Amino acid sequence: YVETLTRIGWADQTYGVDYAGAAEATRQAMQIAVGLGAKSLRDLKISADYAFAGAWRTNALVNLNRNTSALRVGRKVLTVADGVLAQRPWYRLTLSAKEITDGWLVAAADGELDPRAGQQFALQEQQTARAFLKLDPGNVDMWNNLGLALTDVCVPLWAQGRLDHALSWCGRAFEAWAHVAKSLNGGFVVQIRYLATRMGNWQARAGHGAAALRAAASAQGLFHAIAGRDPPNRGGWYEVRLDAKAVRAEARYERGDAAGAAAMAGPAIHALRAVPGLKGAAQLAQAFLLYDFSSIYGRAEYQRGHFARAERAERDALAQGKIVALFAPSVLAQERDRAAVSTWLALALARQGKRAAARRRIAAVVTFEEGLLARDHGDVWVPYELARALYAQSLAEPHHRAALLARAAGLLRHLPIRVQRLYDVQLLRRWVHDER
Repeated sequence: YVETLTRIGWADQTYGVDYAGAAEATRQAMQIAVGLGAKSLRDLKISADYAFAGAWRTNALVNLNRNTSALRVGRKVLTVADGVLAQRPWYRLTLSAKEITDGWLVAAADGELDPRAGQQFALQEQQTARAFLKLDPGNVDMWNNLGLALTDVCVPLWAQGRLDHALSWCGRAFEAWAHVAKSLNGGFVVQIRYLATRMGNWQARAGHGAAALRAAASAQGLFHAIAGRDPPNRGGWYEVRLDAKAVRAEARYERGDAAGAAAMAGPAIHALRAVPGLKGAAQLAQAFLLYDFSSIYGRAEYQRGHFARAERAERDALAQGKIVALFAPSVLAQERDRAAVSTWLALALARQGKRAAARRRIAAVVTFEEGLLARDHGDVWVPYELARALYAQSLAEPHHRAALLARAAGLLRHLPIRVQRLYDVQLLRRWVHDER
């Protein structure tokens, strides 16, 4: 019965989105297993079943944005799983439970703005993935899981402002995928595409423009190896060639070439919009490309003084963001992405004299960002994001401008030195200074 309930919990979130049903089914499974002595470790089969049910319950709780509960349950799961593995190190079911749980605890920690805890879970996740590979070194799924675990290490490091260290871990993920590229199938492609583009964009944001271009080229080589030929323009491969162009456009933007970034992003958006009605993986691939290019185009056109174009682009990015939200590492990360786009939209509205619309848009963002700052446990981007929102609010509410700009300047002044050197941060500091 424990196994059946666990399978229901897995199916509810694998073949559907009934996360509440999954959380309840796996809760019952864990409760029954506890009654059978799962925590005593006398019967390792029952303990392993408890851990596996708990892994999927942790998954469901994170997707319900119940991160505190997920962390509590997940830590209990890891205690039992570690106890089983201490007696039977190669127990596959328990290794799987531990790997799944650690991965979702990275997301839970991200949702709680606790990147140090997330880093701990991510390091454990990749260690478990490597243990799996010792058991079955030719298993393609296990190599893919290692790649995903290594990208999980990137996220909390980036959140702590350890940018170069984060990027080095991202690079290791692509080495893992390259190891089995000829055996990976197209089902892995959309997720790897998203992660490859994110790594390239992070390289650009970190000031490593040349490295961003190399990462984009390497990703194209990886996709060619996976396909075994030029990738077909269908399914998860849809317009894969544009991934590198998105990174190149971001790199141009990050080196202050707004015109060049806009010149690359605009035609790409037009070409992507010329093919409506896509379904499945192709629609998802199209959506994340449109999201990336619209975001770049909106920021670039804002800097060029083309505020109406910037407004349209940011509205498009918001729309596409609803489709690609599933790629975000947590529910909170989805909300932060929306807040960032909304901030740029508010800036464009304010610059067009649409102050009432800008005020409505940015007020919710500022409230959201203030809430994050109040519970931040070391995510260095939270004060930067709030400062950006306050700057936008200062344009929408000129009678409060002095106080808003002073607060924004103070937040930017206390960012880590490495983050202060970034183009985006320096640009915002200059804007705040000029308005004061």
